[in-house]
Amino acid sequence: MSMRIGGLASGMDIDSIVAKMMQAERAPLDKFQQQKQTFEWQRDALRTINKNNKTLRDSSLNMTLQSHLIKKTVTSSNDAVSATASAGATGTLAISSVKQLATSATIKSAGVFEEGTASNTKLSDTAALADLFPAGQDTVDLKMKVLKDSGKMEDVTISLTKDDTIGTMVSKLNNSSTGLNAYYDERSGSLSISTKATGLGKVYESSEGGVSADKGSLSTTNGASIYEVDTSIYLESDSGGLFQKLGFNSAGDLTDSKFGDSPNSVASAGQNAVITYNGLELERNSNTFEINGYQVTLNKTFNESNDLNVPPITLKAETDVDNFIDKVEEFVNNYNAFIKSTHDAINETKNRNYAPLTEEQKKDMSEDEIEKWEKIAKSGVIRRDQTVASGLQDLRSIIYSNAGQSGKNYDTLSEIGITTTKNYNDGGMLELDKDKLRKALLEDEEAVFKVFSNSTEGEPEGVIQQIRKSLDKFEDQIEVKAGKDSAAQNTFSIGRNLDNLDKRISTWEDKIKMIEERYWKQFTAMETAINKANEQSTLFMSGTTA
Repeated sequence: MSMRIGGLASGMDIDSIVAKMMQAERAPLDKFQQQKQTFEWQRDALRTINKNNKTLRDSSLNMTLQSHLIKKTVTSSNDAVSATASAGATGTLAISSVKQLATSATIKSAGVFEEGTASNTKLSDTAALADLFPAGQDTVDLKMKVLKDSGKMEDVTISLTKDDTIGTMVSKLNNSSTGLNAYYDERSGSLSISTKATGLGKVYESSEGGVSADKGSLSTTNGASIYEVDTSIYLESDSGGLFQKLGFNSAGDLTDSKFGDSPNSVASAGQNAVITYNGLELERNSNTFEINGYQVTLNKTFNESNDLNVPPITLKAETDVDNFIDKVEEFVNNYNAFIKSTHDAINETKNRNYAPLTEEQKKDMSEDEIEKWEKIAKSGVIRRDQTVASGLQDLRSIIYSNAGQSGKNYDTLSEIGITTTKNYNDGGMLELDKDKLRKALLEDEEAVFKVFSNSTEGEPEGVIQQIRKSLDKFEDQIEVKAGKDSAAQNTFSIGRNLDNLDKRISTWEDKIKMIEERYWKQFTAMETAINKANEQSTLFMSGTTA
């Protein structure tokens, strides 16, 4: 940059003069920057539509789920049995008897005492297990087969060290992976262990040795016998005889155990629930189980002897119509919010008296003034955008399409009480006739559900599936024009326009600098010439005076 002389010789305000001259020169650059701002506003407005699109699309997914729309309420004729029902539950259940409830297996020790005490003092839960370990043994592994919630007997290993106490042993037994609940009572010195799962499991023992939850994994060579034993907790291996020292009996609660009298054969069996349903005696390992879409819960026994003169417990499921209507109304409101905001955006009036502000203009305005100005300047920024208008038209056409099961009384939205408003200027917003929807649900809830969600081959898709596909297409078309937040500018049309403007702006900024530099050189040259002329005049005057 050359040296600038600001009017010392001429007395002129060169800074102001150059600034005013540059205002005219900057006009094309200001125009490019305003165009850039407009493109950025258009991009952001279109991306906002896509964000709203995604919100509607995500929320509408629930409308394809039978469990979301169809809620069942169940009434029971007796509090011995209660139930909930899935959307697909049909008919009435009749349970003639509840012979027994499912229970957990429990093994319990007789008690643990401190050795050498006359009063037989019970061990506290802080007592070290090392005192119960065999001499010279620092670790003990308890290997069990335990009935889990899966209904299968699974292997569980509890590793104990000499540093463990009765309390830490209980914590290890209670670990979430074991499927066990353990408790040590200091008062009695007794340890109890039960399965978290209810019901009866089975293990198998070969007379040649070996125990397995899978009968087929045991050897049957040499005429070996395989014993099937009901059990839910079985201590398969105790490397230090710890359970016997804790006071457990060798065979636990199993009076018919085939395991013999070894201290390693502590075992106990739970109990399955037994009911009579449709004349059949059913066993389940839990008090809660599924029958024909009903989630049945047994609360207490009923008619254990299955006396046929006792009326059965009946369970009846009915659709919660109000829930269905509420969910439809929620969707309609969400849909209308999207349609309104999108329709308003492309029909908003453009105020051409409010162009984007330049940086020079902003210098003379307050933040509040800038905010108010730009709010008006942004209005109508995507007015009559054809991409958006086309997307709205596609959605509007779906509302009138066939959906669900062909040939049914209900296979369009209008037949179940959902239509577009009469005012075309609403952009295709929906209105809901709740009474008409209620009547349709009471007549044929399945057909009504399939109007919303149907994926059966050879039949029209549900209207929600059609809307979601249309929204996907809508989003893709907007992304071609406005891209995603993370998209590179050269991957969408507005971004390429911005790249082109950035190049033109950069070129003009360089040109402006050159023009401004030229003006200053010219004025500096003028000032220099005037200064020299003044100096010569001064010398001349000095000579004349002398």
